[in-house]
Amino acid sequence: AEPSSWGAAQCPQRAPPRVGLPVGWSKDRDPAGQEYFFCEATSVSRWDPPGLGDALPLPAGWEATWDEAQQRHYYYWTSCGSPPATTWKFPSGTAPSPSPERTPEPTLQA
Repeated sequence: AEPSSWGAAQCPQRAPPRVGLPVGWSKDRDPAGQEYFFCEATSVSRWDPPGLGDALPLPAGWEATWDEAQQRHYYYWTSCGSPPATTWKFPSGTAPSPSPERTPEPTLQA
């Protein structure tokens, strides 16, 4: 069998964690402009910011990075030997979806 074109030599270096909300939480504003916090995986919303203990565990092979411009996390598949995948939705399993969500692209910060 031929080796995968996405092999161990091509594994990306992991980015340092970004400052933001706990994994799984995003920040938005209601129609009146008041800031609120939302957890997509559990459908919980609240006015008070979530603490570190409110972070959701990610399925194996997934990591999260905070996108300051979008005020939410994006998730990326880190398993070597598989094509990379990213999504704005909290991952529900260990394998990336066949057609990962691509827009809008995350804003990467140095």
